[in-house]
Amino acid sequence: MPNITSATAAIARHVGFPEARARQIARRLREDDLMPQGAPGVTPEVDRHDLLTLLIALASDATAARAAEAVATYGALVPGGANPDGAPASIPRTVRSVLEVLAAEGAEGQPASPLNIEFVSTWPEIALHWEDGTVSRFRQPGALASHWEGDRIRKSITVTGAAFGALFKEVFA
Repeated sequence: MPNITSATAAIARHVGFPEARARQIARRLREDDLMPQGAPGVTPEVDRHDLLTLLIALASDATAARAAEAVATYGALVPGGANPDGAPASIPRTVRSVLEVLAAEGAEGQPASPLNIEFVSTWPEIALHWEDGTVSRFRQPGALASHWEGDRIRKSITVTGAAFGALFKEVFA
């Protein structure tokens, strides 16, 4: 199983986040019990869920102190800001479930389906830009996905589907 050192190096190589920052955020997520601790003298091992947790924390552009909060907030975003209660099982409940599927596909060597995965750091939003030009926006329940939130500039980090797939393929191949 891959360890956190190889995972942070792969994130730096494929996605472009500085390896030092990835290690800092990973350490904070371990302190908050969102990633495995490891043992004395043994580097913690990671699975797909852990790597996705780290990637969400990094892409949300949260500070190390707010990384755990960002993972919880961004992972719970729902399609279009709708309330998923009572929705058919075929509709994804959260963006985390969609990203888990894409991570599994990437680990198996299949390219990630969306052209780009955009993480908005100004407010909690993840937008999946598909190859056919459509965009699936995930926001907090009750938020209007098609509206700008507030009067601030919209700042986002985009991870290409190719980089996302290559990251999971390299770490879990």
